[in-house]
Amino acid sequence: MTRRSHQSEKWHHRRKLLSSTFHSHLLNDYLKIVVREADTLISCLKGQIGKSDFDVVPYMKRTTLDIICDSAMGIQLNAQTNYENEYVIAVDKVASIMQMRFTNIWISYDPIFKMTKLGKEHDSALRIINDLVEKVIANRKTEWMSKCDGNFNESTTKKQALLDLLLEMSHKHTDFTDNDIRDEVNTFMYAGHDTTATSVSWTLYALGRHPEYQKKILDEFDEVIGTEKISLDNLSKLTWLDACVKEQWRLYAVAPLIARQIYKPIEIMGNVIPPGSTVLINSYLLHRDSRHFSDPHVYRPERFLPDSPKLPRYAFIPFSAGSRNCIGWKFATIIVKVIILMILRSFHVEALDREDQLRFISELVLVNADGIRLKVTSRDKHTNS
Repeated sequence: MTRRSHQSEKWHHRRKLLSSTFHSHLLNDYLKIVVREADTLISCLKGQIGKSDFDVVPYMKRTTLDIICDSAMGIQLNAQTNYENEYVIAVDKVASIMQMRFTNIWISYDPIFKMTKLGKEHDSALRIINDLVEKVIANRKTEWMSKCDGNFNESTTKKQALLDLLLEMSHKHTDFTDNDIRDEVNTFMYAGHDTTATSVSWTLYALGRHPEYQKKILDEFDEVIGTEKISLDNLSKLTWLDACVKEQWRLYAVAPLIARQIYKPIEIMGNVIPPGSTVLINSYLLHRDSRHFSDPHVYRPERFLPDSPKLPRYAFIPFSAGSRNCIGWKFATIIVKVIILMILRSFHVEALDREDQLRFISELVLVNADGIRLKVTSRDKHTNS
């Protein structure tokens, strides 16, 4: 067996194990965390009422970090209220350096990167992250063993976080080590919080430029949910919210470049791509292809309403596609929708920059050079004015 085929087989085995972490009964538990942290976000954003503008991205990054940290490890990080948290600073540092390596060829090569000051800063921040995760793993293992009398028994322990499921997997599959658990938790944190925060931020930007859709979302919320609590069931019935989120994913592709490594020869348009090649899929351009989307540069959520024509397969891939699509896409969608709903119910949102004023930066996620500037006013005040 070749090294590549072994890695592929290992990935498929791991993917199958991890797919259970996003079943609906667990998403219900995660939903409670999302609502709680979105409430904290609303309290933080109230401090921006009356101000000329603010960059919403840092708020969203801290919110999604809190959500995903609790969902992944079962601990409350309080990143939204504690800016000096060592772990929060370390995550920001690692994410920032990863972005730099993506765009700078000199530090993308590991042997060179390790010798640079930036490489040492990266390793120092990574140690802080790993130390916390390893400590949580050790503590959770001790709790598991004490509750289960030395045996991992899913009937005696309530699983509340991704980590609990990973511990159960490691007990059933001895090749799944503590380092594997740590790496999966870190991947969940990195892949989840930055992309989801970016998605919420761009959705707010789009709705801030097109306030008529804020009203459509709220009117439908009143009709479908009203005074009930937000649930997975009633959230799925909000067609305008779904359409607005999908149109944001189309127009502002969160991950504008999707990389895939080729394991066997593939012929595309008469050209053979050899094994070992890395292929980049430009989802930003794909989602603005006039063959699939009329007026592709126009924000038009109606194109994603239930009665709209069905799109060709792979014309719209916000979470990639195929067997290697984003495993957490359902959870990410829940986070985006709940945060958008709760913000719109509290505030009227205005985006200050026109699209022709945006300056996109080539990074792992779609970033505007000047951030995403919003202005918020109290929804009650806006309604009564």
